[in-house]
Amino acid sequence: MNLEEELKNITGIENVKENRFPKTPPFPYIVYANRESPRGADNKNNLSNITTAIALYDNKINRILEQKIENWLDNLGIEYDKEREWQDEEKCYETYYEYDNLEKKEEN
Repeated sequence: MNLEEELKNITGIENVKENRFPKTPPFPYIVYANRESPRGADNKNNLSNITTAIALYDNKINRILEQKIENWLDNLGIEYDKEREWQDEEKCYETYYEYDNLEKKEEN
């Protein structure tokens, strides 16, 4: 799954990027990031815990877009944490979703 395209499709937002935008786009926009933690047993890192963070930025609390993201996560059966904060510097709300996914790495 291409997360960027998936988020564009479910929300209708074109401004979706991994990690950051070089210049802040108009609201609303989404920034996402992944963190990978390899692990395993028997001296083999054959598993990877991937933590994904999705941040929705808007100048208002946008419950419609939030619901689209939440419905998508719910339909995939993904447990997630949600947090919303006012970002004073950007003068906007950030609604932040984070979830973990454990994947088996391909054998070499």
